[in-house]
Amino acid sequence: MPDLSLERRDFLKIILGGISMAALDWSVFPVGTGAGTNPDEFDAVIIGSGLGGLSCAAAFARQGFRPLVLEQHDKAGGYATSFKRPGGFEFDVSLHSTTVGERSGIHNLIPGFPEIEEVEFVPHTDLYRVIFPDYDIRVAQRDLPGYINQLVGLFPEEEAGIRALFKEMKGFLNDFNGFMQAMAKGGLDMSEVPVKFPLLAKYSFFTWGRIVDSHLSNPKLKAIVSAQWGYYGLPPSKLASFYYAMPNIGYLEEGGYYPKGRSQTISNAFVNYIEARGGKLMLKTKVEKILVKDHAAYGVRTKDGREYKGRVVVSNANAIDTFRNMMHEEEFLKDYLGRLDGYSMSQSCFQVFLGLDRDLVGELGIKDSEIFFETGYDSDAGYQSILDADV
Repeated sequence: MPDLSLERRDFLKIILGGISMAALDWSVFPVGTGAGTNPDEFDAVIIGSGLGGLSCAAAFARQGFRPLVLEQHDKAGGYATSFKRPGGFEFDVSLHSTTVGERSGIHNLIPGFPEIEEVEFVPHTDLYRVIFPDYDIRVAQRDLPGYINQLVGLFPEEEAGIRALFKEMKGFLNDFNGFMQAMAKGGLDMSEVPVKFPLLAKYSFFTWGRIVDSHLSNPKLKAIVSAQWGYYGLPPSKLASFYYAMPNIGYLEEGGYYPKGRSQTISNAFVNYIEARGGKLMLKTKVEKILVKDHAAYGVRTKDGREYKGRVVVSNANAIDTFRNMMHEEEFLKDYLGRLDGYSMSQSCFQVFLGLDRDLVGELGIKDSEIFFETGYDSDAGYQSILDADV
């Protein structure tokens, strides 16, 4: 069992990275006035309007602070945007499924922001479909017991391991919730974590592949339960179990939904939320430099030479652009930059947005909203093919 007392900072970063906005108690956060005399001064300057940047700005605005979001693109949302092409075709850039809450029979409850009511979501007919050489499996929407029984039916000799794996995943979530409650009540001695929350400790320091290997033997079954690893950019042998188990079990239990009006409606709703509370969004505004004094950021300078000041600066851009290109703190950040330079490059993404002159989906009777297609069961080999650009 890991000695968490020696790795407290890293452990907390891992845990805090998995907290949803819904888990936050907004009443314990500071409240601002939202007032300001200088139109170019803000409580928070946020670089980038992906959903991370927008939800961050919305959180500031909710608490009465005045955020400014600067976005180099001509629309807000990042991966949650859509675009049109001649012929009447409209495509989502990326986001195609998410988990939302329900109220009064309508799926319009965005976690953490119950005030946003204008975006309605539609549940998928099936959660997803995964096709392997020997198996074609549809995972039912919000039916974890049914999925478990489906796997048991396909691999009866693995029944004990299958049930133990999903029981442990749910136990991990219980440990996580218990840990967060203990932290909210005044903290916790980190040396007690392995005793009080053993599954939390285990999942935080083991790979997903190691967790699966401890329960299952059949390599085909292992591949099936890990079918969504591509979302996280690493195969099970390299992927932290925390980052696979938490969203996966939540997705299986809570279901997947698609927003009416495409994903752009989510981003637009956040923009409306921010602006209605005194915040501001500026499009086609590229940040070139983060202004720093005494090693603390106090504002930004944009490509057109304008400067915007804030009590805090939050970057929703990638780490290389943030710390290498927009900041000049190489000496002060040399230890962090050294670690950053030691990381491997992530895999690329190749997407095709295809418009057809006939309703091929309807003609073929395809009812699936998401299909994973695998030519084999070796995820490490598949990952290497991606790195080698072998399509």
